[in-house]
Amino acid sequence: MDDDWRAHVVPCVGSGLCCLKARCWVGAQIHGLGDKCPSLVWKDERYWCGEILRAKEQEAEQLKKQLYVGDGCCMSLFNEMREERFRSMSKNQLNEYKVALVSLRRSSDK
Repeated sequence: MDDDWRAHVVPCVGSGLCCLKARCWVGAQIHGLGDKCPSLVWKDERYWCGEILRAKEQEAEQLKKQLYVGDGCCMSLFNEMREERFRSMSKNQLNEYKVALVSLRRSSDK
């Protein structure tokens, strides 16, 4: 089995499943433990972390790295929210997804 996690994920499409299933440490720190994170927001036709959107640029970038935001989905199988998101994506968004998928695969081959 490949030890590189990127070989087992697909690009993030902003379905929100991660934040609906469990709160990250940021969400838990702000809202307490639980499942669906109250900080999850719908914006620009996808889900985003509201705490990252509200953070200053440098802090937002740091949080994205710490939480692996946008790095890929490891829960793509049987994820109805992800499939629904695919159905609503524009051609441009689908092309961006394909580019990200190729990039993930190349980085896992290194």
